[in-house]
Amino acid sequence: MLSIEKQTLAREASSNDAYEFSQLWLLIKVNLIQGLRKLIGIREKSWLFISIIFFAIIGYLVFTFSLFHAGFRFISNFPGLGSILIERLQFLAFATLMILLLFSSIIISYASMFRNRETWALLSLPVDYSTLLKWKIIESSVLASWAFIFLVSPLVAAYGVVCHVSWHFYVYILLAICFFIWIPSITGGFLSIIIGRFVDNKLFQLGFILVAIFFVLTVKGLFSPVPVPEDLTESRIMVVIDRLLAKSDFSVFPFLPSYWLTKGILSWAEGATLLAGFYLLTILSYAMFWWALISRLGPFFYSAFSSTLSRVSIFQDWSLYRKNNLSALEALNKSSIIEWVLRKIPLISWEAKYLILKDLRVFGRDTTQWSQTLILLGLFIVYVFNLRQFKLQNDMPFWINLVSFLNLFVCSTQLATMATRFVFPQFSLEGKRAWIIGIAPIGLVRAVKIKFYAASVLVCGFGLLLMVMSCKMLDLSLGKTIYFCGVVSVMGLALTGIAIGFGSLYPNFKEDNPNKIVSGFGGSLCLILSSLYIIFSTFLLAIGVRWQYEVDVV
Repeated sequence: MLSIEKQTLAREASSNDAYEFSQLWLLIKVNLIQGLRKLIGIREKSWLFISIIFFAIIGYLVFTFSLFHAGFRFISNFPGLGSILIERLQFLAFATLMILLLFSSIIISYASMFRNRETWALLSLPVDYSTLLKWKIIESSVLASWAFIFLVSPLVAAYGVVCHVSWHFYVYILLAICFFIWIPSITGGFLSIIIGRFVDNKLFQLGFILVAIFFVLTVKGLFSPVPVPEDLTESRIMVVIDRLLAKSDFSVFPFLPSYWLTKGILSWAEGATLLAGFYLLTILSYAMFWWALISRLGPFFYSAFSSTLSRVSIFQDWSLYRKNNLSALEALNKSSIIEWVLRKIPLISWEAKYLILKDLRVFGRDTTQWSQTLILLGLFIVYVFNLRQFKLQNDMPFWINLVSFLNLFVCSTQLATMATRFVFPQFSLEGKRAWIIGIAPIGLVRAVKIKFYAASVLVCGFGLLLMVMSCKMLDLSLGKTIYFCGVVSVMGLALTGIAIGFGSLYPNFKEDNPNKIVSGFGGSLCLILSSLYIIFSTFLLAIGVRWQYEVDVV
């Protein structure tokens, strides 16, 4: 009797698994067909547009491959130290990219699960919660990992050429990376569910603050300079190398997935195929474990989704207004701080003020956008304060010129990132409501101009702040600081114009996810042209400046 019941339960479980798999495969197949049709639709676009994107991708891969290849060959020429430095750089690169992939997965998964209309529609259909969660993890993994693969490909290819590996080395790397990206992607999806479910919990908020403080202190300790006595630099070079590499010891922690990936790549390149196979199976086993775990969290995902939609915004919490003796009507009529500031700004029409206010409110309500802004600001702060290690001497004009323009290149690249990521989707985020602006008295053309002016103020203001702080850290003279501030202001206007222009020429009104909008053809073209503009502008300014033989006088 017990055996019959077990067989019945086994049949029911297998039938449920088959039903869930059929649903998941249907979702995957539909999106694959949509993607294939989009690729086929590329033929209808301008051949100039297709050629620019194609040659830009090929140019990026060739350029980065050449840089990595030249760097690896240069480092390998150091006797006894080349292999050590190359291995540590590999560990550090994959650990850093894994952390960035984790943050990207958290943000994209949160937007895909809780801020996407497709999720709302699928939950109203007879689709199992676990199946829907699996599909959202797959979708977020694809969106988050393509940049990781794009960055890693020239790195590992250059390493393989320098080490003179066989063809099967690249097959191993392909399998290892395909297995590896699932670990941070699924982890990011799991953390996004936790955040969506418990973000309003006081204990969770306290724990999040403590983790953030610990992370900031850890990053500060990692980027703090290591003093090296002068007597060691001349006598014991290995001691100096050990002290310099001590800050990267976190990347060789044996329980990090990036350590398994890097160790497997290095082992296969050295001919230790059994050890490389062990690390490959380790990565695969943990990826399968995380997949099995996330497959059981369907009900918890629905609970997090319900909590996210039912959660009241802080601006709609009437208890806060009751504490201030405000009625509901007075609370609705009460002006916000942003609205009060905009009203105090002269020479701006009321139509422009309310359009800017609307864009700022939409930006503040979108968790994916302002969370990525905080991450970018954190990276900018780390970069600026890390410039203390590159303080220049007044008797080295060559290094003054080199480091100054490298700093200009980095600052302008950060502005391009901000413009492409946040300014480009602004017109597309109007969605199907764009026609309302078109028939409004303000007009569509004027609305685009207002978006350009507002974004230019924010981008140029941030660029000026970043340039002033970086020039202060580099101890540049007042004249050079003013020069670079003027350059970065002009670049900010140009980059904002590129982002607004291409965002208006190639809108995507079907998507409400900024990540998908930026990942389209228009966003790719915007990023490519912004990068080309920065490279050529910085190069022409560097070769035209007359500081090569001048001594900086403060």
